[in-house]
Amino acid sequence: MADELPEDRLERFQTFFEQAKKTSELWRVDAKEDYSFVEGHGQWNQKQKDELNRQDRPALVMNAILPVVNLISGQERASRLGITYKPRGFDDDRASQIANQLYRFASDNSNLIYEVSDAFQDMTICGRGFLYTMIDYHQQDEPLGEIAVKRIHPLSVFWDENATQYDMQDGNYMIWAKWVAEDMLRIYYPGSMSEVKHGEWLNMPADLIGEKTLDYNWRDKRTGKLRILEFWYKIPKSVAFVITETGVQRFNNDKEAKQAIEEVTRMAVSRSAPVPDMEIVERVIKQTRIAHVTAWKILKDSASPYNHNQYPIIPLIAFNFDEKVMGIVRSLKDPQREKNKRWSQMLHMINTMSKGGWKIPKRSVSSDQLSRWSTESGKPGFWFEYNPIIGEPKEIDGQNIPTSFVTLMQIAEDEIKKTSGANQELLGLARTGDQSGKAIRTLQQSGATILAPLFDSLVRSQKILGQLTISLIQQYYTPEKIIDILGISGISNMGLTINNVNEFIERILEAKYDVIVDVTPLLGSDRDRQFQQALDLIAVLAKVGIPPPMPLLELLVQVSDWPGKDAMLAQMRQASTMQPQKEGGKPDATQ
Repeated sequence: MADELPEDRLERFQTFFEQAKKTSELWRVDAKEDYSFVEGHGQWNQKQKDELNRQDRPALVMNAILPVVNLISGQERASRLGITYKPRGFDDDRASQIANQLYRFASDNSNLIYEVSDAFQDMTICGRGFLYTMIDYHQQDEPLGEIAVKRIHPLSVFWDENATQYDMQDGNYMIWAKWVAEDMLRIYYPGSMSEVKHGEWLNMPADLIGEKTLDYNWRDKRTGKLRILEFWYKIPKSVAFVITETGVQRFNNDKEAKQAIEEVTRMAVSRSAPVPDMEIVERVIKQTRIAHVTAWKILKDSASPYNHNQYPIIPLIAFNFDEKVMGIVRSLKDPQREKNKRWSQMLHMINTMSKGGWKIPKRSVSSDQLSRWSTESGKPGFWFEYNPIIGEPKEIDGQNIPTSFVTLMQIAEDEIKKTSGANQELLGLARTGDQSGKAIRTLQQSGATILAPLFDSLVRSQKILGQLTISLIQQYYTPEKIIDILGISGISNMGLTINNVNEFIERILEAKYDVIVDVTPLLGSDRDRQFQQALDLIAVLAKVGIPPPMPLLELLVQVSDWPGKDAMLAQMRQASTMQPQKEGGKPDATQ
């Protein structure tokens, strides 16, 4: 059968991992350097430091990259994107309200917004960020598990090079290399762990994997933790679909589909009802599986526990040029190196050129005096005796720093700002007296445009996140849990009762949803301008006695910073659907 597991699974996992390492090796080297440049310690290599130290010259780090990364990350945190759900074929607006409330509960419970921001920052730095969606069973008050979303380090993720889609779901595998405490592994896999000899942990060559380092093997000698390779992979599986006039139902195989048809036929005949038209269609799909491997021993290999049948690892990808992925930092390294070199050279020049020295007539001072002069002449109050008959020492004027030198430093500084989009206006450091408000907004927008691909990728990734999250909600949230989340007041406010809410919730858990990502303006000034424009328009309409239309009021609330605005919007939309109807079925605009 097409869905049978291969006998050589371990060999297959080894092949997957070797392919993934080879594919991403160059990117990982660059990514590690990207992080070191942000931190500042990697902007001079050891050879350069040794050479400067030999010459007794400084190796200054004037880190201009860190503020750029902080700016871009801050822009995302200041204008975080929201997710809303719209059920397909479900006209009742209450379904959207409930779905959105459940998402907010899951989001708040897992600190989702902060995990997304951390992954966005990873993407900004090295070009890739990753989120991991899961059911967390470690919360003490949730024995059935709770939805969790966590950021995982980009250097700990491996992928199939043949994947072409943004979400990598068309790839044959995705791998998360993670560190786990040995005692936890022995609890979860007691039988499998007993087969792993202690010494085998040290036999694997160093690989470019790890969350904080690239240099450890199967065992981290410092922490005692062990490495687990979590393989998410897909195998072909035969399934059968029964197609009727009312819908489509999937079965694991043709036999189950035929049994279902026979049962429906038998029930129809027993009731003297017509037998519906039913057709069986067989297809081969890809089934997602999960395996845990350590020291090249398979600890676990089973079908994915999630109904969505997707990889739970969500990528965020910044700039992809001919399959070469990079973040903002990659193109800032050379200007940063140039800036450091110029500043270091300038400090050296200041130390050596600002004081020109002395011109001393021959034999006017003793050799001991000359030695003392060379070491102490720069100290306040220094004095010495000389022979006035031979001649008086004369001080030589120091040299100034060349103007061209300062110009080159400024060019490197400007290049960092232009390349990253982090201009003075976007940083909020521009002198407003020198420019009009319109000019400043234009320059701000210019910087924001350079950053637009990053935020566009964030929208794509959050859409995927929304799809996986609602699937987990439908799979793991029981009607009782949902009623608990909504609360009695929430149920009654939506016009539902305890008697009919269960049926309504069952429909919600079976519905399909479109995910809408609310895109807020990138700049705070843009939001302020939109808010003021909405207020001005409402004032103009009020003067002529025209009530403001509902879309305008919704816009006013959306661009505001009011607490509880989501609940306010939901109430406004609900109220609009309950407006009295005039003849012809149109809402009464006077209401």
